[in-house]
Amino acid sequence: MVSALPAADVLDPALEADVADTLASIAAALATEPIDSAALGPHFASLLWSTPQLVEWLADPLLKKLLWSPRPAELSFTCLDAADTLGQTLRTFGGIVLASATLSPTAEFATAVGFPASGLQPSTSNFQLHGLATVVAHTPWRADAYDLAYDLRVDTSFRERAQHHATTAATIAVLHAAAVRSLNAQPPKPGSTSAAVAVFFPSFAYAETIAREIDRDHPGVRVALQPRLTDLAAQTAWVEESLVLTDALFLVLGSSFAESIDLLGGRVTHAMVVGPALPEVNAVQRARIAEQRDLGREAAFRRVYQIPGMAKVNQALGRLVRAPGQRARVLLHCRRFAELSYAQLLARDYQFGQNISTDSDLTAWLD
Repeated sequence: MVSALPAADVLDPALEADVADTLASIAAALATEPIDSAALGPHFASLLWSTPQLVEWLADPLLKKLLWSPRPAELSFTCLDAADTLGQTLRTFGGIVLASATLSPTAEFATAVGFPASGLQPSTSNFQLHGLATVVAHTPWRADAYDLAYDLRVDTSFRERAQHHATTAATIAVLHAAAVRSLNAQPPKPGSTSAAVAVFFPSFAYAETIAREIDRDHPGVRVALQPRLTDLAAQTAWVEESLVLTDALFLVLGSSFAESIDLLGGRVTHAMVVGPALPEVNAVQRARIAEQRDLGREAAFRRVYQIPGMAKVNQALGRLVRAPGQRARVLLHCRRFAELSYAQLLARDYQFGQNISTDSDLTAWLD
């Protein structure tokens, strides 16, 4: 069945029913028939034993699902929206605590975990929502920790970014030079601060492209591109080494390096975010937009693309200042960051900055 599948954004309903029946038959057979795990190998044996859970997942009427074929002879099972199931589960507990630095926008987050946002009422310091309350931990020491600028010279959207590659590469070189000047002007304790610039990209492919551009046009700037590592110790070692030996760390928004590594706080004085990290346009995102069509095109785009993308930006910038006294100069490198629909999704600490319209503006801001 799978080997004959063509690439498709969604399975035919009849074929989807056949898939569910076949998986149910496999799950039933597993309950009564022994399998040769040694012959199958650990990978395929594990996949086979996950069939009952997949059957249960397919049978859950509250989950919004997509069965699709990203490539010929490949079948993917994707959850489009688990809000109803999450809400049902959370309501079975007497109390729950959901903790994160990036829960905003509050109403959309509440909806995403299965609590209707219509009852959201702000009070003095908290929000109340059908028994769900949000408490904000204020950090006044972060108020002046960021020096922000919005780079209006470039458009990093997928269709337009290629014509700005040279500007992006040159800007990274300029930021590194500014970091060196800053380091020399106020020498820190040995080993505490690096002149390396942290540069956050929406994808590995984009980061690799700019790395090649810098290697060609700015060979004096040493770039370290984030490796695809999952081990925390290996990630930490790479960051420590790169801060000492290179001039720019290329990190990917949404990865563990951008969300979990605290080593950059107080160590990096200059950083750059190359565009909002909007999800890739594919069958999954198109299906999610279709699920939200009742909201209208603009609201659906905000929920499916803008909110997840800007949450990754907020997460990355939060790694740069982790304690009182730490500061970071950050360039948001795309004119979209200055658009109201994107700017409103930045955390409050990142919402007010200087507009950079020319190279001279950039030089003045850095000086």
